[in-house]
Amino acid sequence: MTKGSNQRKQLEEACMLVGRFMHYFGRIERKIDQAVVKLLDLDDKITPVVTAIDFAKKLRLIKISVDTQIKDREKNKKAHDLCSHIYKANDNRTTVAHSDFDPAPGGGVQFGKTVTKDGRVLPVGPLWPAKQFDACYEEMRSLEKRLDDLIRVIKPEPVQGVIQWVSFSDPVRIETGLGEGALKPWRFNPKKPDR
Repeated sequence: MTKGSNQRKQLEEACMLVGRFMHYFGRIERKIDQAVVKLLDLDDKITPVVTAIDFAKKLRLIKISVDTQIKDREKNKKAHDLCSHIYKANDNRTTVAHSDFDPAPGGGVQFGKTVTKDGRVLPVGPLWPAKQFDACYEEMRSLEKRLDDLIRVIKPEPVQGVIQWVSFSDPVRIETGLGEGALKPWRFNPKKPDR
């Protein structure tokens, strides 16, 4: 095997490790989105807007719901532990998604930039051996299953500290001090031009 083909093979293996990590993390985020959709009882129109919010905010919504809905102390603690592990997986995702990377000598991935000092090349970012990726994959698969269990338990109900959605088709009433009936209730209709 030539040096060039060996380097290509190492790069392909590093890309596979990073890509597989992102695949498993994407599955966790999909479960988080499913939980948010269920908690807020979202329809197909609003779902893409709400699930586009920051990952940490979606997870915070789930934690708030856990506190209001799961009164059993042991089950509540398990749900909070799940959220903590998901935050940790997200920290790893930040490294994987926002760092450049190269194949590491001997396998695995070297994240971050490299610098030269005194004629030597020094890595600045973390080195993840293939075994670390394998551990992350297993952890994320476990988190996905645990999220499925949590999704079965949680339900939509009002939660303090969460914005209540307002329908634009509800009448808007304006107090003018001119007496009853001075202004008619106004309905927003995007198809009809405003008067």
